[in-house]
Amino acid sequence: HIVLLYAQARINYWEDVNEDPYQIDIPGIEDPAVSRKLAKLFLLVALNAADENSVIRATINESKPDTETGEVGFDISITSDILRNLLAELRERHAPIADRICSGAGIELMNTDSKITEFIVRSFVESETPILTIHDSYIVPAYADKHLSAAMNEAFEAITGYKDIKIKRDGMGAEQVGELMRRARYHEHNAPEFSDHAYRSVYDQQLTRSEGYIKRLREFREE
Repeated sequence: HIVLLYAQARINYWEDVNEDPYQIDIPGIEDPAVSRKLAKLFLLVALNAADENSVIRATINESKPDTETGEVGFDISITSDILRNLLAELRERHAPIADRICSGAGIELMNTDSKITEFIVRSFVESETPILTIHDSYIVPAYADKHLSAAMNEAFEAITGYKDIKIKRDGMGAEQVGELMRRARYHEHNAPEFSDHAYRSVYDQQLTRSEGYIKRLREFREE
């Protein structure tokens, strides 16, 4: 959402700013990972909140342990003073979009997200390639990784006017697996430890497909 807001302000975030939008030093928090986690939570909540008090209350509530899921939340006490200082830091850090913080902009951004996802899904439907969506993330077969990267860039450019976004990948696509296997075969004799690691990385990629999945995949291909 931060990148989308910058795009609306006619700024290509990854080209013109190119730094972690959530990595901020917070007084009283020594662990950078905890600071980033809190800053990200707070900023994303702030984009949906209409005023400062509501975002502070919501963040304090979100930071508490979840008794149903077992999620531990934060190991430190999150106070309103910490969050007010963080809000000032975030507004200074993201000055070009400071007016959108605590403005309820989240609804508009979700609409933009949905348009981007619709663009991507349509591209996969047209090519009859399976795709699953999880918020602003997408799961596709390994052989379709380049298709997904291209579709995401095309969608972002079509909706926002900017391209060359940063894409976070979990797992390896067909191209990465092929390159790793080529390197593994090359190093089998000269560097067996690398070869073993490479083969193990590819092996760990393999997922066990359930009978239900296989049935649905077969039906999809027969349509």
